[in-house]
Amino acid sequence: MNQKILIRQTKVIDPNGPHHQQVVDIEILNGKINRIAKNIQITDNQEIVIKNAPYTSLGWVDCYCELREPGKEIQEDLQTLNEVAINSGFTKILGQPNTIPILEKPSDISLIVEKCQKFQTQIIPLAATSKGFNNLSLTEFFLNKEAGCAGFSQGKIPYSNMDILVRALRSAKSLDLPIVSSPLEKSLANSFINESEKNLHLGFKGQAHIAETSVIAQQIEILKYTGGHLHFTGISTSEGVELIRKAKNENINLTCDISINNLCFTEKDVASYNSLYKTNPPLRTEEDRIALIEGINDGTIDCISSYHQPVNSENKAVEIEYAEEGLLGLQTFLPMYVRHLSTHISLEKFIEAITQKPHKIFGLEKSTIEQGEKSNLVGFDLDSEWLYNFESLKSKSYNHPYFEKSLRGEIKFTANKAQFFQC
Repeated sequence: MNQKILIRQTKVIDPNGPHHQQVVDIEILNGKINRIAKNIQITDNQEIVIKNAPYTSLGWVDCYCELREPGKEIQEDLQTLNEVAINSGFTKILGQPNTIPILEKPSDISLIVEKCQKFQTQIIPLAATSKGFNNLSLTEFFLNKEAGCAGFSQGKIPYSNMDILVRALRSAKSLDLPIVSSPLEKSLANSFINESEKNLHLGFKGQAHIAETSVIAQQIEILKYTGGHLHFTGISTSEGVELIRKAKNENINLTCDISINNLCFTEKDVASYNSLYKTNPPLRTEEDRIALIEGINDGTIDCISSYHQPVNSENKAVEIEYAEEGLLGLQTFLPMYVRHLSTHISLEKFIEAITQKPHKIFGLEKSTIEQGEKSNLVGFDLDSEWLYNFESLKSKSYNHPYFEKSLRGEIKFTANKAQFFQC
């Protein structure tokens, strides 16, 4: 980035930085923050001047995103994932290993890393915990870390063999990497809707809360036994939040994230039989949603993830029981916050959950908004409106209930890896 860029009168949201909550001008030169001041005079060699970004934060990090390359490029490929991430404020994406084939070998990891080097967004793969997700044999942890993975995960496949989880936690501990767990007891979870009295009329068997909470309770005990770092992804129940809240008081290395879908939607949305709301973890009750919000506010829940799952229209335009699960999550991430969460979760808490905390959990390179630092930034406007349609769509898929609707909350620019992109 050889351009000189000036961001005018933007409010910095950087809770750990020296300019937090200050309205300043930020000058970027050669990929670094050159100056920060109350008022920087525009010069003749200022090539880009940004005046429409009321807020600037560090670039956002997504803890849970499903890659579709290799194997399902018809739904999304790495190039389009980069494009949608750039336009959504995300400068780092943690990609799950449940591709086709599974990302389990060092060569699988290094291939993704090498393909994504040219992109503005850093797409960082997680490696499979067990070979073929078989819950029997660990993958090559040390070599996968050397190849560039940021942790180990089974994607949506639960750990059905506790011995493999014990060995995984111990092995990953020596590498200072987390083991990611999707807490689900499969024998209790053969449904896509929440189990509740309200859903009896739908005619489908529901997924009980115990399918999640029984696994959380068990795996917390295993973590106490083994040590290491366990990260739960996709917490969806009030009981699950409470179990994690209590466990965090016991001085163990336990972290978690939740899907923005579960923060914003509830089982009432599924009651319309709209397959666009079919997702995993399933949408729960309003009481669960409120508990998740409280978990963000008191620090029990560390991160908010997009749970970006591209699905082609043919796999959604069927009866809900046969539809493929998943929603897009990146391009609608900020509008979802503005529409559903901005009166419940402060902007500072929201930004912390998608910047500082993910960096710490996955050992990513940290930065702050300060002179001399690399320009890892996103500028955004909470009030700007835009139409989410085929013209503005950046993904190959459009499986989101807000598609073809007017949304409020817009990304104005991203800066990362010495590149600057105006959205």
